[in-house]
Amino acid sequence: MPFYYPSTLLHKPLGAAALVGLLLARGGWAQTSNTGAAGLYSGSAYHGSAFTNTATGSFTNSSSTVYYAGASAATFTNSGSYTATGTGTDQFVGPGGAAGPQELAGTVAPAFANLLLANGSSSAFTVSNPAGVDVAGVLTLNNGITTTSGVAGAIRLASGATVAGTFGTARYVDGYVGKAGTASFTYPLGTTNPSTNTGNTTAAGAPIYAPITLSNPGGTAIRYVAGGTPQPTAFATQSAALQLQTVSMREYYPIGSAGAASGSTITMPYGNFGPTPAGTPYVADPNTLTIAAYNGTNWTNLSATATNSLNTTAQTVTVTLPTALSTTYTALALASTSAATPLPVQLVAFSATKKGADGQLSWRTASELNSAYFELQVSLTGTTWQALAKLTASGTSPAAHDYAYLDQNLARYGAPLLYYRLQQVDQDGSAHFSPVVSLSPDATTWQVVAYPNPFAADLTAHLVTPEAGPVTITLLDATGRVVLRREWAVASGSHTIALEEAQGLPPGAYTLMLRQTTHTSTVRVIHR
Repeated sequence: MPFYYPSTLLHKPLGAAALVGLLLARGGWAQTSNTGAAGLYSGSAYHGSAFTNTATGSFTNSSSTVYYAGASAATFTNSGSYTATGTGTDQFVGPGGAAGPQELAGTVAPAFANLLLANGSSSAFTVSNPAGVDVAGVLTLNNGITTTSGVAGAIRLASGATVAGTFGTARYVDGYVGKAGTASFTYPLGTTNPSTNTGNTTAAGAPIYAPITLSNPGGTAIRYVAGGTPQPTAFATQSAALQLQTVSMREYYPIGSAGAASGSTITMPYGNFGPTPAGTPYVADPNTLTIAAYNGTNWTNLSATATNSLNTTAQTVTVTLPTALSTTYTALALASTSAATPLPVQLVAFSATKKGADGQLSWRTASELNSAYFELQVSLTGTTWQALAKLTASGTSPAAHDYAYLDQNLARYGAPLLYYRLQQVDQDGSAHFSPVVSLSPDATTWQVVAYPNPFAADLTAHLVTPEAGPVTITLLDATGRVVLRREWAVASGSHTIALEEAQGLPPGAYTLMLRQTTHTSTVRVIHR
């Protein structure tokens, strides 16, 4: 038999503000959990505190409006069956009905008919549920940045589903979005600009809105990453008119699944990054732009024509697929068929490894534009730096370049952990810093370090282990709830891993735990 709570189930739909006011006047009644076999909403319902649907629970939203006004953490935890039918709408309206971050947690994907995120125009919403979210009707995003957790944790829209809301800088989805069906769909994607994107006027840490449109998505799931995963710059051999010369790691879109059919079009932006501080254009000749796909080995030009459709006002390029988007592709990126159109000066790899008693520093650039030199810097604390070496850069070049330096006799520092970074200096004197990498002179004792701490964007974990084997990385919030978990297979020695997911978490104190067989370490970190 369906059940309900008379104090929280209203049969006359109300606006969120009126509903919040009424319920607060009645003492703030709120349902906090469903542990029964079945439940049915048939009017308007309000959850004034965190709501949990347990693994034994089952709920159906039957054309009603359900409001979630619980706290920022685990606002709705779904670990059972939650479905919606007809015009059912689930609305997240902010903690207590006021603007603020909220979260959809749990282990089972809720199936919403219509989902509205209205927890504040600049407030974050986190989908930490690893099974993601399914929406059959309208997804309305009236909040700030919405973060999802991996491909399986995507926001998935059914064939007839649509997206509404106000999108732009700091108002987008940072994570995977999937779309079924054959109707044209614009993925409202974005992210923050990483510090590796040097040589342009878009600041590190700045939010970037980078929507991509597929005319026939067919179930394709995509996200946007402003600093792509370092890949070998190998290009598939194609005709002279289609042969790729450069690929951008700034307009870089990992694909979680591919379903776009032959004849589909893909529209990608190229105007998110400004010129260099010297005024040199980021894209010298847009007419040479195309879209490339990566299959794990090389990049292929997806276009069948030498010239693609440009919209110079919107600053987008559109490519028509001569064949279906292959399921072997793992990423899309902006590319060029001209070596005379260097895309960004970008650092795509920077590493520090132990080599006997010395430290081997290596880095690679995908291409360079007016680059003068690199200054390699070292620190014993991660905060105070000193110059270690200066290496001449390659100026302007569309090709990849590798650099290396050997820091001899690491024991001379007398420190358990060393930090390294690069300062890349352009010919006009402007400078940009790389991410920090770390290295332990003694790779025989278990050590764990997290940096930067406090962190505003990415959090990095540095591990030194005397043995090989799987390592479990766990990040817990102040209540002890797991907000991030990874399994990491490592060899003995020194390792560094970037925890990009941490940047989407609400500000506060967290505990980072690394565990390997008999070794366990915890580090308290602060997210600003």
